[in-house]
Amino acid sequence: MPAVSPTISNALIQSGELQILRLNQTFVIEGSENVWFIATGRIEIFTVQLEAGEATGPRSHFLSLEAGSLIFGMDFAKQEHGYCFLLTGHEGSELVQLRREDLRQLARDHEYATTISQLVDYWLEQLSASVSRDVRPLPKADEVLVGGKQVLLPRGKIARARRGIVWIQVLRGEALYMGMEGVSLSGEGVPVLPLSADTWIESYDDNLLSCSSTPASINQATFWMGLGLFHEVLCQCEFINKKLRIVDDFNRLRAREASGLQSRDTALREIASVLTPGKDNRAALLSDGSANPLVVACRIVAEAVGIQIRIPPDLHQISDKLAAIAKASRFRFRSVALRGEWWEIDHGPLLATREGTREPVAIVKTGPVTYALVDPTTLDRVPVTPSIAATLAPFAVSFYTPLPERGLGARDLIKFGMKDCHSDLRTIIFMGILTGLLGMVSPYFSGQIFDSIVPSADRSQLTQFAIALFAAALATFAFELTRAIAVLRLTGKMDYSVQAGVWDRLLSLPSTFFRNYTAGDLTDRALGVEQIRQAISQSGTQAIVGAISAAITGLFLFSFNSKMAWTAIGLLALSLVLPFFVNYLQLRNQRVMFRIRGLITGLVLQLINGVAKLRVSGAEDSAFREWTRKFSAQKRLSFRVGFLANIVQVFTRVYPILATAVLFGMYGYFKDQALLNQEKFSMTTGQFVAFNGVFTNVLNSMLSLSGVVLDLLIIFPLFQRLRPVIEAQPEVDEAKAHPGELSGEVEVYHLSFRYTPDGPLILKDLSLRIRPGEFVALVGGSGSGKSTLLRLLLGFEKPESGAIFYDSQELSSLDLREVRQQIGVVLQSSKLMPTDIYRNIIGSHGNLSVNDAWEAARMAGLDRDIKNMPMGMHTVVSEGGGTFSGGQRQRLMVARALVNRPRIIFFDEATSAMDNETQRTVTESLDAMQATRIVIAHRLSTIINADRIFVLQYGELVQSGSYTELMNQAGPFADLARRQLA
Repeated sequence: MPAVSPTISNALIQSGELQILRLNQTFVIEGSENVWFIATGRIEIFTVQLEAGEATGPRSHFLSLEAGSLIFGMDFAKQEHGYCFLLTGHEGSELVQLRREDLRQLARDHEYATTISQLVDYWLEQLSASVSRDVRPLPKADEVLVGGKQVLLPRGKIARARRGIVWIQVLRGEALYMGMEGVSLSGEGVPVLPLSADTWIESYDDNLLSCSSTPASINQATFWMGLGLFHEVLCQCEFINKKLRIVDDFNRLRAREASGLQSRDTALREIASVLTPGKDNRAALLSDGSANPLVVACRIVAEAVGIQIRIPPDLHQISDKLAAIAKASRFRFRSVALRGEWWEIDHGPLLATREGTREPVAIVKTGPVTYALVDPTTLDRVPVTPSIAATLAPFAVSFYTPLPERGLGARDLIKFGMKDCHSDLRTIIFMGILTGLLGMVSPYFSGQIFDSIVPSADRSQLTQFAIALFAAALATFAFELTRAIAVLRLTGKMDYSVQAGVWDRLLSLPSTFFRNYTAGDLTDRALGVEQIRQAISQSGTQAIVGAISAAITGLFLFSFNSKMAWTAIGLLALSLVLPFFVNYLQLRNQRVMFRIRGLITGLVLQLINGVAKLRVSGAEDSAFREWTRKFSAQKRLSFRVGFLANIVQVFTRVYPILATAVLFGMYGYFKDQALLNQEKFSMTTGQFVAFNGVFTNVLNSMLSLSGVVLDLLIIFPLFQRLRPVIEAQPEVDEAKAHPGELSGEVEVYHLSFRYTPDGPLILKDLSLRIRPGEFVALVGGSGSGKSTLLRLLLGFEKPESGAIFYDSQELSSLDLREVRQQIGVVLQSSKLMPTDIYRNIIGSHGNLSVNDAWEAARMAGLDRDIKNMPMGMHTVVSEGGGTFSGGQRQRLMVARALVNRPRIIFFDEATSAMDNETQRTVTESLDAMQATRIVIAHRLSTIINADRIFVLQYGELVQSGSYTELMNQAGPFADLARRQLA
């Protein structure tokens, strides 16, 4: 608010009557001839009902004013809506009541005219901001008005003031004030009407507007007439808004009641659906009162993959509805081509469209390799046949299920990956049991051949045994083939879900998480899930089958001879001792090796990105030495791991021979002992041959199992490296609210922040408020907290205390993704993507066309440069944008920030490499957008036209005001500016 000198304050007090307000004292600010000056204290103004000249009913807060402000009276008797403004002050507040004519006389004095103009402007700005707070978002202006000009406003166009107050006189035509109050003015001598950045005028037909500032108009008769007209129009707008708020509250209560009834009806229908199993749950699919075929089709597909669909509140206003549903429901999707006989291969559930009509349909699985088409309007199912498939568009959409939005452990990840894999796992286990049982056929037949067939020379029975063994071999082949197919299916499903889920989680983590890791190291950690998946799907299934086979055949040993069986069990147990010890050593080395591998991956990526800098500084040898040091350490560990693996390999080759020799020796020993003791030894030669065959199978399974366990141990160090990714909490969760369409109002309230708990405060109790459409500059020396404040405004960091508000909504309670989607950002660390210019500009807004990209390039002053490139908008940008100049890179990032026409724009040294002409083009484009701009810049030409400049010093706000105001004050800003101007 403007500063009021003691001279003007005394002049106002002497012109009126001083009044000290008691606690809870109230009165209606009635009478257009009355004006009040707040000498001390604070005043609150409320909207209340007016009955028989008395204020009654509940109060609705409208406005707060501090000492040094003016309050103008109004004629509420002329209003038809039955409301008025009620004033109340804090105890001890002092008001000076004077007549409007007295204020007008003071304004004629050149000594007081400027200050009174500022006081009137402040009153009008506060009124305008309050009356427009219920109109969010504010409509975009087609014309920005400044004083001292005439403007032709075509029919249907909208105009508002660029900053401050601009008085308009409608010289021709008729206009609508804020779309509510008709203002039909024409000719000379008619009143003028004030506009601010929060209010607007819409042309009813072609208008000719004359614009002036308050100081230029305050001594004209039309000025005071226009002030009274503005008060009348404002009362109309505010009191209509009051009635609309009452209607909105009533409708909200009715909607809540209807939602409750609908929820109860849906619940009863779901209970009733239990009695009709096999039918579609229509109550669930058509819940929320949605009859949109796309929503129903999405629900059907999402239900099949375990996703809960949420409908965004403004779905009917969004062109790309599928992307909006996916964003609200927090899942990702991609297009897939329906080629060949796709319906005979398992692709998972799909969202497709009919060829020609583009009507959405759901494609769901009815069997391992069969599909059904579900019509979302009738929920009828039709098997997908070649004729049905021919009616579908060539591209469909596949949904990716996200990981649960909480910290996860190993069990959660396995459970997530095994979803929809239980049938394949059962097949693997069952085939393992059958293979284990068939593994006993060959040893059993061998024993029978030695005991009965060979002594009797029974060739026919030998032929029968040969045929049976051949049949067993064929059956084993079939079982192993079935198991291998099941393993492939399980592998594919786990890879489809887990890998996508982990990368989705990585992209959903807060920016503070990435502070502790290099990009290469994080990539290595995330890709570790692929190695874990391979180990589980391959070595894990082998371990399951090997364990089942070893258990079954091991128990079969006791059917021959218990003494020999216990001997065999001892040998089997002994076979696990050395591999177990080696595996323990392997695990220790692998943990260190994978950690070093991650460091090397991160280092290599940094070296590749910094090749140009390394060459400029001549540091190639130092970089190579740093890489070789880590690489040598990794290779030493790799050699040690390989050496230990070789020990196990040699052991697995030698031990079966030694174990067989021991088994033969023990057989002879037990047989000799039986002869000496004149006891019968219950194991014939044929039985021993069979026993030895079974033992050999079990031993081979155990040794193979020990090797598989060695491969499985890789999971532990890999998962330990992956654990930080899946245990970290995602940045957004289901409890966060949708911010709606932002108007551009930003407030920082007593904000304090430090990067580490024991570090210094970077921001100290910082408070500021930015109005919609305002151009604000942040100025200060290095380390003053400017860039940190932007990171906090974007939600990249969390404040230690205080809060940030967008449209009076606390940022910590909002969905950060939705907030950022409505903000255009260019940070110092922003980089170009290694793709073409078009995709660099549209970024994540995949629904934007090439024309949108060209328009953004034009606003950034880059369109001519792109047209001169051989491939135009499809010119490929190299890694880091090395083929573009510094100014071109900045303009490309500015185009990316503007392509979505955001209501809020953050620039951190975004135009430092641009020439003055290009910077002027960008500034004009931003002015036309009427977006809220928060700009960090050191160049005076960038911030000279800012509505307000906030000067930060050591994390504190030390100055604020316009460029002219700050240059006329002694302080940090004037010092910074003079150093540039010198």
